[in-house]
Order: sequence, then C-alpha cells, then structure tokens
Amino acid sequence: MRRGVRRAVALLALALLTDCSRTGPDRAAPGASPAVVAARAQMLLNAGNQAYHAGDYSLAARRYAAAAVVRKNDAVAYFGLGM
Repeated sequence: MRRGVRRAVALLALALLTDCSRTGPDRAAPGASPAVVAARAQMLLNAGNQAYHAGDYSLAARRYAAAAVVRKNDAVAYFGLGM
C-alpha cells in the first residue's frame, strides 16, 4: 500500500515539475492565426476519429483532448471525449 502511495506522489511531483505550457505536437503555437488553430484542431479531431474507428480508444481520447486544448470551445472535441 505504501509503495503505491509513494509512486503516486512521485508521479504527481514529476507532473508538476514538467513544463506543461510548452508548445508541442498537440498544441498550436501561441499567437497562431485563427485559421492555423482551426486547422490544427480539425487535424486532431480527424486523428481521433481514425483512432476511434480502429478501436484504439486511448489514443482517440488523447487526440480529442488535444483538440480541446487547441480550441477550448470545440463541442466536437468534448463530444469525442465522451464517446
């Protein structure tokens, strides 16, 4: 039991120390034009749909979540997370 708690605390500490605000493959560049943001979000939604239809639900959820990060008010991304 204690070992699991230690592991969870260590993972939480690592997550907090990681720079989550950096630009990565699942984020549009800060200050990107609305067209670039929309295209990036749509690409992630398409990737999520492909993963969902292939049966890889974990990857699909990650792609939908990334689309929701890129475009915060995207109802389709949140709907995909709920599937």
